Amino acid sequence: MSEAIKVKSLTWYEPTDHPQDMEDSSVLVAHGIGGRYHISARQRVRMPSQDGMGFLLWGAKDGDEFTFTEHLTIDDAKAAAQADFDAAVRAVVEAA
Repeated sequence: MSEAIKVKSLTWYEPTDHPQDMEDSSVLVAHGIGGRYHISARQRVRMPSQDGMGFLLWGAKDGDEFTFTEHLTIDDAKAAAQADFDAAVRAVVEAA
């Protein structure tokens, strides 16, 4: 059944002054299932990178400020968020 489900692309926007947008630390936000995805400003990351810098992605459903993934580029973070969103939508549809 999963193959028949077409999931829309996340719509990214710059954070606003809404309390859930984390405007002080996020450069991009997108609405997911159960919350918002946040991509941080470029910062030091633990993963190997040429200059030790990257982006953090907080998932929509985690709700834990210490649960994030590291990505070398904003596009990598967006792709990871989209994959997570696709899986969440498919899980909801298949559970129905």
